[in-house]
Amino acid sequence: MSIARAPAIPLDICFIVIDIVANDDWLEISRAQLYRSVGLQRRDAFESFAETVTSSFYLGSLVKTLRCDLEQLLRAGDVIEAPLPIHVIRRLVGLESLAVVSESILPFNPSFVDFLKSFSLYLSMDMDSLYRLLSPTVERLSIRKVERREAYRAWAVRQLQSLKSLEFTFARDDIHWVVQTLLNNGSRVLETVAFNYLSIDQSPETVQHRLTEHHHVIDGILRARPFASVTQVVVKLFVNDPSNEGERWSKAVQAALPRTYKLKMLHFSVHQYLEADWNKGQ
Repeated sequence: MSIARAPAIPLDICFIVIDIVANDDWLEISRAQLYRSVGLQRRDAFESFAETVTSSFYLGSLVKTLRCDLEQLLRAGDVIEAPLPIHVIRRLVGLESLAVVSESILPFNPSFVDFLKSFSLYLSMDMDSLYRLLSPTVERLSIRKVERREAYRAWAVRQLQSLKSLEFTFARDDIHWVVQTLLNNGSRVLETVAFNYLSIDQSPETVQHRLTEHHHVIDGILRARPFASVTQVVVKLFVNDPSNEGERWSKAVQAALPRTYKLKMLHFSVHQYLEADWNKGQ
């Protein structure tokens, strides 16, 4: 019985390959291709990637696309934790796209929420996809700054049927996504709806106009059956000078939300706007 041998590679070809591998230019090109799109599934892959990026800021900067598949990290009854440390995420300065994938909706550790929030430094998050990660047992949801360019529908909010508190933070005219989220409320046990309105330098009349533009939704929406359980609507205005026009601020909000005010559900206050306070979490 004879065993066929693979043809030997000529020695001169071997030397050429060795020279290419040792060439710095080739190494730079290969690294850029290797780290451009990273997919992580196994726990050891997450750990190895974290160690590599920790030891080399340069390699972390090459990552453009990151896909984290959590399914293999989980077993029934597990709690989702952060698959990558925050200090690793901070090194992904060139990141353009993030996908977090899991077939199961499981309870998650606060560290997992911090993991997702930390990417807001680099990405415009797909909020619709993010909602689908949440468990239907979530009782409190606070949403802040959905990008205007985003095709935001908020359909997945309908699955959050245990919500008791819903809080929005939005600036100036950026109210479209607030309305869209309210329209998709699926909870019948909602008790509090809160608005942190960063009106900043807007006049009381402008604030009233912006809220009244959506009067048939924001005030009227609370008349609909899904909001029958709501007992308080909190409106906090954040302005440059809260000491000025105090009475006019109050009257403007009351005029924009007349039914809410009449039912004594409206809790209104004016606060000093400090940009540094609102940029901490961004």
